Amino acid sequence: MITLDSKVSEVVGGRTATGLEKAFGMQTVRDLLSHYPRRLAERGELTPLHLLPLDEEVTVVAEVQAVQTYGPRRHNKDGRLEVIVGDGRSTLQLVFFGRGQWRGRELQPGVRGLFSGKVGIFRDRRQLVHPEFLILRGDGLDDLTADDYAGQLIPVYPATQQVRSWVIANAVKQALVMLDELPDPLEPEVRARRGLLGTDAAVRAIHRPESREQWYAARKRLAWDEALGVQLRVLADDETLGNDDAAVNDDVLETCTLAYLHIRQNYGVLDRCIRMDVHTCEQQGALDRGAGDDATAGDQR
Repeated sequence: MITLDSKVSEVVGGRTATGLEKAFGMQTVRDLLSHYPRRLAERGELTPLHLLPLDEEVTVVAEVQAVQTYGPRRHNKDGRLEVIVGDGRSTLQLVFFGRGQWRGRELQPGVRGLFSGKVGIFRDRRQLVHPEFLILRGDGLDDLTADDYAGQLIPVYPATQQVRSWVIANAVKQALVMLDELPDPLEPEVRARRGLLGTDAAVRAIHRPESREQWYAARKRLAWDEALGVQLRVLADDETLGNDDAAVNDDVLETCTLAYLHIRQNYGVLDRCIRMDVHTCEQQGALDRGAGDDATAGDQR
């Protein structure tokens, strides 16, 4: 079994571990599991292709509509394969040149898959050149990949050209299988009062949820942990704290956390610490203890 402080190389092969470190600076399992999906796709849900931003790496769910092979030409001696995928409203062109054509042979009309690459444009048409892809079916895939995408919800991770979303998903899956149960720093009473998942359940559900509701609940708990961590760091580093204020009780920390979540939601404070001394937090107890629920609910958008 492993812990959050275990090396990523203890979970996945050296090549994958090296790729994750180069692309995202991941060295530990904590780093890997803190790389959250940016969204969830569904096997039956197609990505709106007309919204794809140009010059960005994307991963989309789409259905193959047409396949056409073009023979050698003067400027392209090896020919090319063009595949048109669609979402029922708009289309995206996939282009495979030369030896890359063999990879596109699995793509036949009616097949659905995940397609990943950098969005370009040619003759006013969006396209991916030599995209990576993963067909969404149970057969023809290795056991790990088939199992990862057997459910309805598919996590789509921030990815790069070298490390695709499904590579991250595979690494995360292996880490979760090997990970020891995570302890929870919050008292059960606090979790019950705020309607929060336990730490272990939240970390697993953010990556492999059984429903969107479970994913939202995981995001709510992780947002809470972020806010609580900020307040603990502020209190630990605050040079103005005297002996009388050193004993910070759970109620004060909870009020500070709610205040942070409220500010984060309403004023867009995401990555910088909000310095609040204990007295400020106590005064903001009247800030409505429901603010935390409103703040984390906003993360569901």
